[in-house]
Amino acid sequence: MLEKSMAPPLPQRPSPSGTPFGGTGLGFAAASSSRSPSVSNISNIGNIGGNASGVSGAPVSSPFAPRLSAQHERLMLELLPFKDAAQFREWLGFLEGDWDEYCRDYLEPQYHAALYDGATGLPLEIPGSAPDDPEPDKTTTASRAKDAINSQSVQFLAYHPLAQDKQNWTPEDHAVRFLVTAIADSLLRKVWQERDWRKRPVEIARAVYEVLSYKREGYAEYQLQLWVQRQQQRQLQAAQGGKGHGGATTAETLSRQHNLPARRGASDNLMDSPPEYNY
Repeated sequence: MLEKSMAPPLPQRPSPSGTPFGGTGLGFAAASSSRSPSVSNISNIGNIGGNASGVSGAPVSSPFAPRLSAQHERLMLELLPFKDAAQFREWLGFLEGDWDEYCRDYLEPQYHAALYDGATGLPLEIPGSAPDDPEPDKTTTASRAKDAINSQSVQFLAYHPLAQDKQNWTPEDHAVRFLVTAIADSLLRKVWQERDWRKRPVEIARAVYEVLSYKREGYAEYQLQLWVQRQQQRQLQAAQGGKGHGGATTAETLSRQHNLPARRGASDNLMDSPPEYNY
């Protein structure tokens, strides 16, 4: 009883208002076996696409080809309260709203600015710099997420904040926001019990940080492959005198290759009968 009286209250997010956020970010259930793929050397990828005659419907062969990491997935299962990979992937699908927001407000602007011409939207032949996407410090990010949840921070717990409200946010701020919303939503769905959060908040936050890294790796590989295919497509069309860009087709093909999880539904519907994850 003493422990319960001294423990911080379970975070309560405000009731949602308006239309649930839809976002445009892409989530991934697969990621590479290491940290983000050589994005620091992105200025050297101008020749990856090869010549225009090499374009076909087949996946691009490049240093950035995705590799599903069974080892990384096993690590996730050890850190998270799921009995198998199917439950883990179901949970990833539930987090798509949080991931969409992270992509929309942070990742997508960084990758688009680095890989595409701002005026035309066409892929740069030789990107001049890597996307500004540093890896947030795990310890600091997890600690800040814990503090934000326990203090019920409006900054990090608000529903559907506007992008302009985050103009001065750092990469770490965006990471904290993802951890906070993912953990708060998961607590509401009983992925973790209230007693779990009271006893080991930092451990839980660090586990969700690993999930963020897992998804960031897949996103980086997707964007680099997409750039390569669009570059090849552009070269082929130039050689054939074509004017179309076919960007949507390329994106759809890569989306299928990456086996994107189902989009997250409206939060109110998901709360009606949450599954029991704790075994």
